[in-house]
Amino acid sequence: MSLYQDWTKLLNGQTESTFRTFWEEYSNAEMSVYAWILSHQNEKLEGTVAELAKKFNIREIMVMGFLDGVKSSLKDPDVLNLEAVTPDTALSIDPDFELLFRNMLGADARHLYSLPEWDQVLSAGKREEIRKDFNRSRIYHAPKKPGRNDPCPCGSGKKYKNCCMKKDQEAQRLSQA
Repeated sequence: MSLYQDWTKLLNGQTESTFRTFWEEYSNAEMSVYAWILSHQNEKLEGTVAELAKKFNIREIMVMGFLDGVKSSLKDPDVLNLEAVTPDTALSIDPDFELLFRNMLGADARHLYSLPEWDQVLSAGKREEIRKDFNRSRIYHAPKKPGRNDPCPCGSGKKYKNCCMKKDQEAQRLSQA
């Protein structure tokens, strides 16, 4: 079984009684790796999975979990084939920091996007700009419903009240009967 399959099995195999311990181990591992990446922003994180596990004093499977999370934030995500990663796989992690911050917001990973090391990477103003842009992107805009006297959206040329509105009301009446 590949390291990625082991990671997926571990992640999906959590129970109510094991989740807290697992999450604590994983989030601590993740925070230590990200803190290093942020405080060494001009360097790539390089080494084999086994070497990185040793460097950060974490299990290899936790390195795999980190890779699974960071892949979408890399400058070139296609260089990382998660399915092919083994303990001997040489890695060179080069994140796009703005995308990384945005993805952390999307994952609601407060423990990561609030790391103090972000101060060295993105200004408070830039982080706030990314946060506002992210929040704007999540706003749902419902499609405008036609008014009774608007032209029917089906293109019949009739008013909505004399066309599809009647059909909708008839269908609703029949479904209630």
